[in-house]
Amino acid sequence: MGNQAMRFAIFFLFAAVIGLPSLTLAAPAEELRLFQRCYVHLTGKPIPLGDARINKLKTAQTTALKECYALLDNAKLQANGRPKLDTEESRQVLRQFFHFTRSWLPNTAQEQIAGFSVEYLWGTVDTFDMNAPAYAMTYYALREGAKYSDLLRGNRGFESIREYDNETRMRHGVNQTNVTRYLQGDNSDYARRFQPNVFAFRYSGPLLEGNYDTFRYTDVNNTMEVPNYHSTLVTLPRTPMGELAGIVPDTRNFAAPNFTLDPFNNAFVNERRGDLLPDVDRTRNMYQGFGGGVIGDPVFFMLNSGHPVGTLFNGSFKLPRRWSQTVQNIFLCIDPTLRKPVRSKDVTSMVITTSNRAADEAANWESIPGFRKQSSCMQCHASLDPMASTARNLIIASSDWGSHLDNTTASAGDGTKNTIFISSFTPNSSVTLIRDWPSYAAETNALTKMPIYARTAPTGALRYRTSEGELVSTPVANMEELGNAIASQDDFYRCTAKRYFYMFTGVDVNLFDRRDPVNEALNLQMDERAVQRRDLIQSMADELRKTQSIPNMLKVILRSPTYLDLNYKQGAQ
Repeated sequence: MGNQAMRFAIFFLFAAVIGLPSLTLAAPAEELRLFQRCYVHLTGKPIPLGDARINKLKTAQTTALKECYALLDNAKLQANGRPKLDTEESRQVLRQFFHFTRSWLPNTAQEQIAGFSVEYLWGTVDTFDMNAPAYAMTYYALREGAKYSDLLRGNRGFESIREYDNETRMRHGVNQTNVTRYLQGDNSDYARRFQPNVFAFRYSGPLLEGNYDTFRYTDVNNTMEVPNYHSTLVTLPRTPMGELAGIVPDTRNFAAPNFTLDPFNNAFVNERRGDLLPDVDRTRNMYQGFGGGVIGDPVFFMLNSGHPVGTLFNGSFKLPRRWSQTVQNIFLCIDPTLRKPVRSKDVTSMVITTSNRAADEAANWESIPGFRKQSSCMQCHASLDPMASTARNLIIASSDWGSHLDNTTASAGDGTKNTIFISSFTPNSSVTLIRDWPSYAAETNALTKMPIYARTAPTGALRYRTSEGELVSTPVANMEELGNAIASQDDFYRCTAKRYFYMFTGVDVNLFDRRDPVNEALNLQMDERAVQRRDLIQSMADELRKTQSIPNMLKVILRSPTYLDLNYKQGAQ
């Protein structure tokens, strides 16, 4: 038998085993092929050999759509955070959705936090799960009865239910819940010291000259006493590890007693502490969001702010614009590399020129950022900056600096950890600005110990051109109103539909502004198939807006002619 004949023989044998259709495709074979496809898309794995559904499909006792719908329905999260049918198959669906929504996020690791230092802030992932934003998106995709728009509403976060199977535990040779946390060589003094989840929070009050406390700065090779150092030591819940088995609202509650804005300053010179700043809210739960659902989640903000620990926003050079850009990209599908949020005519009145500048702007002309003077720059900044201003009160803080020993409140030899967390100012109505959108930093009195802009009301706006060419310019009072404004847009649903369409087909549909004259060439390039796909995206978006259910929207994909076509990826753009 020749090589080519051998390859065909192997192919048909393989097709017979897993149920691939033959060259003359019968209806039951088409059903099996469709189920194979949706099963892989929903679970990330092939159908198990010998699965009872294979024979039922071959004998026309069931349909592919019925079985695909059942996969979705069985994976819906219940009040306990677990799938309705809590089997390994349903958990695979949960994990597939988690990995997919996580892929929307540009930053998912602590090392991607601006200015992050593992040496000084190494406890961050032990108390903040960097996957928290993806948990929220997965929860609102699969939680039975939940409204999808609530993804951008409220201030609650989410955490995972994770489990290790016995096989994994045996492979590691340990019998404890978090195998990944197990430290090899635990008999060493160093390993014991750094095992507990004890965090140090910066001391409050005056420095006490000549007073040495029981906390000592610890190095791997030596121990050095530090004078005048009083920290609050707290044992915080440890981030769970293992295989994802469910998602629940985060019920942790801890108000950080203090913080430092100088995580690398151990000289006690010009120290910037939370208790030395005016209007700092030292009572809020550090695990709680700031409104607007996932966009106000503390982990989402620390990963995407684009600014390091110690930054106080001044409305000019210092604003969390990267956070704004991430929000727009994820939830409105605005990619600035493909299209600017607004058109040039939308920003004409916002550009500062020598003919329209105010007297104080003329006096400080050189300190006004260049982007405020250019129309092309303002096509992004006129959208990003008002959105970012809703986060002006947020403070990127550090619990403390260094690692310390405590010989009183914890076991002898235990080491402490530090973490980044997000604190905030309480808006002060007596603090006023020359203009709400500062032209230059000096007008906000950006002194680190008496900030002004960061203590004012977090007003802003949602401003952008929709994919249908409409100008949206909605004033908002805070981050919660911003989330509501985004969730009310058709583009919020179109963008979600576009992303899930990509998950199931691998086809990326471009949601550009079709009415913008600069996109005339893109309109002309759209063939009949591209128009059909965009129409399907709109149908999916309409279903999602009406039912607020991701599974219901996905059923629109599964029963669409596009998905039922075995050659659905032909001509993919």
